[in-house]
Amino acid sequence: MCALSLSLFSHSVNVCAELVAGEALPFEISREDLQKKMETLAAKQEIDPESKAREMNWYQLADENIGDQKWFEFLSNSYQETLQTAAEKLRTKAQATVSKEYGELFNQDRHYSAEELDLLIVNTKSKLRAVDDKLSKLETELNNLSLRPQKIREETLIANKRLKQAKSDINIARLPAENKYEYQAHQINLNTLINALLAELKKLELEAESNPLQIRLNKLSQEQLTVQKKYLQGIVEQQAALAEKLQLEKAETLEEELLKTERESAEKPAVIQKIIQDNIQSIRNLQTIVRTINQYDHEIDKIEAYKRAIEEDFKNAEKKIKLAGLNPILGRVLREQRNNLADNKQQYQEQFDISDVTSQISLALYKIEQRQKQLLNIPIELDLQLQQIRLDGYAADISPGETEGISLELQKLLNNQKDVLTELSNTYLKELRVLDDYKFANEQLLTQIDQYSSYLDERLLWVPSSLPVDLNYPLDVYHSMRWFISPARWLQFTQELLKAIDSKLFMSIFAGICWFLLLYVNTYIRKDVCAIREKVGKPFTDKIYYTFQVLVFNFIVVLPAPLMLMYISWLLSLLPFQEDFSRAIGAGLHHAAIVLMILQFFSRFLEDQGIAELHFGWQKKSVRLVRKQLAWLQVVIIPCIFLIYMTSANNAAEHSDSLGRLGLIVFTIVLLTFAIRLFMPGKGILNNYFIKNNNLWWANIRYFWLILFTCIPVTIFGFAIMGYYISALELQQKAIITLRMIFIAIIVHSLILRWLGLTKRELALKNARTKSKSEGLKSQRSESSNVEKNIAVDNELLDIPKINEQTEKIVNALISTFLLIGFWLVWKDMLPAFSFIDNIVLWQQTVMINSVETLQAVTLSNLIIASLYTFLIIIAVINFPGVMEVFVFRSLEIEAGSRYAINQLAKYALITLGFILVANELGGSWGKVQWLVAALTVGLGFGLQEIFANMVSGIILLFERPIRVGDTVTVDNISGRVSRIQMRATTIIDWDQKELIIPNKAFITNQLVNWTLTDSVTRVVIPLGISYDADVELAHKVILAAVSSTPLVLKVPEPSVFFLEFGDSSLNFSIRFYVSELAHRLPVTHDLHLRLIAALRQEGIEIPFPQRDLHIRSLSADFPGKIAI
Repeated sequence: MCALSLSLFSHSVNVCAELVAGEALPFEISREDLQKKMETLAAKQEIDPESKAREMNWYQLADENIGDQKWFEFLSNSYQETLQTAAEKLRTKAQATVSKEYGELFNQDRHYSAEELDLLIVNTKSKLRAVDDKLSKLETELNNLSLRPQKIREETLIANKRLKQAKSDINIARLPAENKYEYQAHQINLNTLINALLAELKKLELEAESNPLQIRLNKLSQEQLTVQKKYLQGIVEQQAALAEKLQLEKAETLEEELLKTERESAEKPAVIQKIIQDNIQSIRNLQTIVRTINQYDHEIDKIEAYKRAIEEDFKNAEKKIKLAGLNPILGRVLREQRNNLADNKQQYQEQFDISDVTSQISLALYKIEQRQKQLLNIPIELDLQLQQIRLDGYAADISPGETEGISLELQKLLNNQKDVLTELSNTYLKELRVLDDYKFANEQLLTQIDQYSSYLDERLLWVPSSLPVDLNYPLDVYHSMRWFISPARWLQFTQELLKAIDSKLFMSIFAGICWFLLLYVNTYIRKDVCAIREKVGKPFTDKIYYTFQVLVFNFIVVLPAPLMLMYISWLLSLLPFQEDFSRAIGAGLHHAAIVLMILQFFSRFLEDQGIAELHFGWQKKSVRLVRKQLAWLQVVIIPCIFLIYMTSANNAAEHSDSLGRLGLIVFTIVLLTFAIRLFMPGKGILNNYFIKNNNLWWANIRYFWLILFTCIPVTIFGFAIMGYYISALELQQKAIITLRMIFIAIIVHSLILRWLGLTKRELALKNARTKSKSEGLKSQRSESSNVEKNIAVDNELLDIPKINEQTEKIVNALISTFLLIGFWLVWKDMLPAFSFIDNIVLWQQTVMINSVETLQAVTLSNLIIASLYTFLIIIAVINFPGVMEVFVFRSLEIEAGSRYAINQLAKYALITLGFILVANELGGSWGKVQWLVAALTVGLGFGLQEIFANMVSGIILLFERPIRVGDTVTVDNISGRVSRIQMRATTIIDWDQKELIIPNKAFITNQLVNWTLTDSVTRVVIPLGISYDADVELAHKVILAAVSSTPLVLKVPEPSVFFLEFGDSSLNFSIRFYVSELAHRLPVTHDLHLRLIAALRQEGIEIPFPQRDLHIRSLSADFPGKIAI
């Protein structure tokens, strides 16, 4: 279209806005001109801001179009150059040889020293790494180039569509709401866009033409680099072999010299012989280390080779999946690779631990370093050795000339030892470096295995492994059945089994004897089980030990048949790989034996008057229902398991897809029927539970639980029918393991509940003893102390129903948690297939990683984990006291107040732990939460300072324990017994049975009297006055006798009576005595008052009333005058 270059305007601001369609004029504007236009537009102030913004936007878009055009032109020139020079480059690359580039790296005819070889090896390995990097980049480029043709076609379609739209838009007349300057800017943008799109189309055309040539060039470069890599690897191997040879030759030469010296020094001093032996041992250690280093080097090469193979498989898998998608054939190959990855990962993880070797090397280096310090000054060490020779008495029998010879020989040996130790130390350090390289290579390999495994796990579940079930499927099953029931194969199987038994004859005889012994023992076991039944359930004979004993007995009873099948399967597994049918039979028998053992054990578990009914107290109706269903279930399910695993172990995949799949389908149908019959609402085993707990929400959705229990069999059935047979097998295996875990959890849960039942009986006896003890003290307490007595008894007695309920809840929570962990361990391989959960981003948070701010997503999986943490913490906080009573306090003598303090502090710790865990999952790390906590603390500290003061005081009360639950206290003229200490306030029950809520701050800041903190003995002081006419000595004797005769007054400390003062109306005595409990104060005071009145009246001693004497005198007649004067 001629509209491509329709608009002509100059480089000034006054550009003609009226464009005439049909004029084919060239259009060109530079970025500098556009910049000037934008600067001029920005300087104008009289233009409407919205119009100005739209015009500026068009200019900015035009500037971007010009930039794109220049970039496309640059790429076009590059592709054009490739087309023009490709032939010359191909010819040049074809003539290049490796020997010209790397021929000088190594010359086998030249003699190298050990140091030169080490440098050469480092240099060659560096060049090898560079070649590897180039190969990796070329591989990426080739992958991109292979995908470019399709992308070029897509980009060309998009560019043509945009070009057509731009040419259409450029002919549209100016809109009424658009001024001429906006229209001019819009036209400039459209023209630059057209030019950019034309440049892009030209670029795409040249890229499409040059793409095959570029691929050929890259492949030729790849071939050359591969040759270079192999050549360099060969050089490295030659250099390493030569270095090892030189080191070993050097060590052997030195060892020969030392051995010769050792033979010659047989008659020489022991000191010399010891130095020679040490040197020889060091040389041998050196040789061993050199061999070890070479072994690790070979291991590193193997690891690197396997890592490259995994990378190659990874790239090929990605490429094949992108190009052709997932299909059954590719799925089988990838599944085989996945299984190999799991095996190899386990192998390399077992070989990975080198900490022991590193520790031994460090210790050896330390010893060498200490010896080298001694050898720094040879003359001093020489003198020390000569002194040792003299001490040994050797120097007394030799001449001075011989002594000089020994000295020279010692000096030579010490110098040799110094050199050997230096070489040994360097070799140890080299071994450490090699071990670090080995560790790094192993870590990289394991990381690569994990990456590839995760990639496969995300996709393999959804890869079909066979054709869906169709009309041809019955015919396939018929052919497989003919193969399975072939008499010739079973005759061959019988012959091979007999040969296997004959090859392990003594083992088979021993197995047969053990099998008959089991059958013989089973007769006695049944008698013992009957004897135990008579003891279970009776208060004085029942023990938890009996339950464990019967469980073991039941396990032994069901062993004969499964053990026989397992032994036969073991014999068949020893056959050569050529005997495919027999080995497959063995694999099927092995898995069938395991299922048979579990089902038979569960049947014994559910037998009449068995563990379920007698020991665990399960309902007979439910037990009978499960036992009835298991009876027919094991008849069908064991042959299905045998067929599934027998055909899977066979090399012919068609039998697994037909006969094995039929076994899996029947297995899922049977399992589905079993689940429906067990969990059908109104008839199943949960019916009574739903009736009793009809008010609970989960009891009202009983059909949901039925759907949940049946969804796994239905899913496996659907996978098998649709052709995802291997995926269905994986689900079936995990479902079986899950059922086994649930079975074990049920047994463990029932065992714990039975143990708790027996423990509950012990706690009830403890309560009875406590209550009996409190009843024994009744006679010593008066009726006025009943309130205090009741509070004390209530605090000491254990709330057994509450403890039992809390313990059951925490046990349920723990078993559920362990089940969830087990489910995760079983199903975690499937989780990558559901990785979309981790891709659902709820919000993002900013985190610091290596001092760099990055955005970290909080996903749905984090929310699920945080919810799990919250649930567990809530359960733990609510039920912690009951668990502590059962597991800790039951066996310890701890007061009620101490138990309460420990429980409260533990609750606060659990809440804090839960808050931290949930905050970490939801993005609130402590680095962020601490500022929020600080701000809240400051803000609330001002606004709610009294509440915070009370909360802190509550924590202090629990730590310092100036008061405890059950203590009698007086604070702010309020007296009573402490019944509860909470975070903000403490509850006191006074003598009127009123519950007083007192803030915790009062106990810290105000005067507090704790009458029972350390000792319950208190003193009572009673004042008493007698008449002035009374006999004081007689009164003293009477009062003291009355006090001493009072029953509840303690003898030690002894009571006392003191005559303290002459009062206004009486002679005042002070009676002082002690009582053992606070509850005795009022009864004793009452009793003593009665005794005092009776005793004083009997002796005629008066207790006077308060009195005052008034004396009136007469006045004289002249008294007023005297006052006046």
